[in-house]
Amino acid sequence: MTGKLQGTLVTAGIGAIGGLVAVLLGHVMGLSAERQELLEQARRDAYVEWAEVRELHTLVDHLRAVGKSAPADSVMTLFNVGAQKVGNRIAIYGEKQVVEALSAYFSQIYSATPACPESWQKDVAIYRGMRHSLLGTREAVNDSILAFLVLRCVAPSTSIRPTSP
Repeated sequence: MTGKLQGTLVTAGIGAIGGLVAVLLGHVMGLSAERQELLEQARRDAYVEWAEVRELHTLVDHLRAVGKSAPADSVMTLFNVGAQKVGNRIAIYGEKQVVEALSAYFSQIYSATPACPESWQKDVAIYRGMRHSLLGTREAVNDSILAFLVLRCVAPSTSIRPTSP
């Protein structure tokens, strides 16, 4: 081969590799943007669901204020079920400050909170792992906060109830 032909082939090869790298980089960036959008949508859905569930607690307060204990107890049961469900979703997808604030809020509502069962660390490790895989370490939350949010118990290693951030 002549030097000119070799130079042309090398230039073409470098161009092809550059094009391939650009295509791969574009694909990876597209997946990253899509993943971020899915995460943001999951957060929005959980936050809106929390606002809807929170309205039930407002209704409970109103019913109790007007002396309607039986209906208040029924609505409180609905609130508890909804709050557990949305609390679990926020424990996974929520921003750190939202997780901490919701845990502190529950701490005020659920004043008679038991100590966590022996299995609490295993349960919390699952939620911690889910948060880590989705959010990385930048949104890490203290295990005792996760325990209170998803299990409604006080972690024995802390015996501290979550407080407002």
